[in-house]
Amino acid sequence: MDNRQRHRMRQVLLLCGAAAALGLLLLAGSLWLNRGIPCPFFRITGLRCPACGMTRAVAALALGDLRGALGYNLMSLPALALLLMLCITQAVRYIRFGACFLRRWERGLYLGAAVVLLCWMAVRNIWHI
Repeated sequence: MDNRQRHRMRQVLLLCGAAAALGLLLLAGSLWLNRGIPCPFFRITGLRCPACGMTRAVAALALGDLRGALGYNLMSLPALALLLMLCITQAVRYIRFGACFLRRWERGLYLGAAVVLLCWMAVRNIWHI
């Protein structure tokens, strides 16, 4: 590993540490208040967005409550897995190549995931899931 890659690795680790600290603060606040982050989309429209309940779902997962996490948002596990995969692949590419990019199949995967999440939003608002 050359000096540029080491420097990029430090940047990625610093960013991951800051994101983890922020996430832990949000998670601790969610557990302490027994509430999630208020959703501006819900407040304005009265409809639940694809991410509504995600903070409470992550808090439930942190406590080992898989059923509770899926109860807050059924798409929490697939969405979190996909987000984790995106973050890891982009961090590795940035460290190795100095740039973040998506391959064609990855763009298709993330576009498909966005379509699934929009369909999930419609379903959960129509049937009040």
